[in-house]
Amino acid sequence: MQTLRALPTDFSSQRGKGRRFLLRLYHSALIRLLRRLNASARKRVTRLLWPLPDHKLLISRTCSVLGRSAPRLTASQRAIVRSIIDTQRHLWTTREIPPPPEMNVYATPTAAVPKSVAVVMPRYINCTPANMDHDIAYHVAHSAESAGVRVSRYDADAITYHGKGKLRAEIGRLQEFLWENRPEIVAFDGNYIPNGRTIDADVILELKRAIGFKFLVIIPDCYDGCPVDYLGYWHRVADASVVFHGDSRYLRNLMDKTNVMVCPTVPIHAASFATRQDRDVDIGYSGGNTRQRRMFLDAAADAGLRTECWFHNRSRRQCPSVEEFADLLGRSKMAFNNGWVHNGESIITARVGEAIVAGAVLIQEVGSPIDDYLVPFVHYVPVANITQFVGFCQFLAEDDERRSALARDASDFWREHYSSDGFWRCVAQKCS
Repeated sequence: MQTLRALPTDFSSQRGKGRRFLLRLYHSALIRLLRRLNASARKRVTRLLWPLPDHKLLISRTCSVLGRSAPRLTASQRAIVRSIIDTQRHLWTTREIPPPPEMNVYATPTAAVPKSVAVVMPRYINCTPANMDHDIAYHVAHSAESAGVRVSRYDADAITYHGKGKLRAEIGRLQEFLWENRPEIVAFDGNYIPNGRTIDADVILELKRAIGFKFLVIIPDCYDGCPVDYLGYWHRVADASVVFHGDSRYLRNLMDKTNVMVCPTVPIHAASFATRQDRDVDIGYSGGNTRQRRMFLDAAADAGLRTECWFHNRSRRQCPSVEEFADLLGRSKMAFNNGWVHNGESIITARVGEAIVAGAVLIQEVGSPIDDYLVPFVHYVPVANITQFVGFCQFLAEDDERRSALARDASDFWREHYSSDGFWRCVAQKCS
């Protein structure tokens, strides 16, 4: 009687090797198949054959630099962290580290800002009154006012995103508003594709011709993980387009990128986030409970760090006001942020600028293009996993001198190179 051989003990490993062998063997045929499928089917098949990296697994790995986390830093961990920070600062001050490549993103020969801007954006996130106020509209309007621009606002909830109906009447009200205010520039949230209930590019073009304004469109979701090409749709009628991710297929596909501004974040209204001295929180966070953020912050709390977290779903019932959010950042020694999207892609969010101008040390998960604008361990602290996050936070919580130097240098650098005044001068030049 023939006996069956026992299966290998590491069956999952053998199965993985078999899948990789088949992929190599039939690679050309699979590529031809994928080209015949529609976008949705292609995406499903691709994820089946080439699974995406598991973000939770990546950040949970033991750090080969610091080892494992502990309630207190070991002498070795403390020495490693101190050496990294001190070495980077020395190399930066002696100019052995080159400046960030996009440091002069707002450099322009003009010293003028626009005379007037109409902010035509929703009042609420997703145009829903139950949600928090639209943070991009807040920063755009208030930063322009701080720069000396005459600002008017039009709440566009009824004619953008999903729309509310009665489109002709709503567009008529917008037209009356624009005729009354006669803005030099209309700043618009173009993070949607129009439908039968929303304003579209053709209507914008007609309004531009009739009233004579320049059109500034802001596209927050312009990255490969976003399934819709908002930039490609709106840029054809825009005098300037603002995006926050310079390496996306949507930007690459544009034939003429002359009037595209790739910015670090929205223009932050720095006066809303005044710095404070009495910082009684080690790590502060306010935002969505996504991207494994709770894992990071729970690990910090377990290590004895004083954390204050405000997880919310953007609803008005859960989220803090701008004043409450600014107060949290002002009380925090450090602020955590990440921008994981998918497949290793990560984006910069507005929280980067908000934390820095508030005087908190930014602790940022690696992966985003933040190094195009800031110097790691000089203007912010990058972390690749939870162990690094806890270790660097433990060190900075107990070393006021180095933490204060990081926060001060970051704030000074941001205000010099990425201030809202610089943003609006650049807009004026692009729209001239």
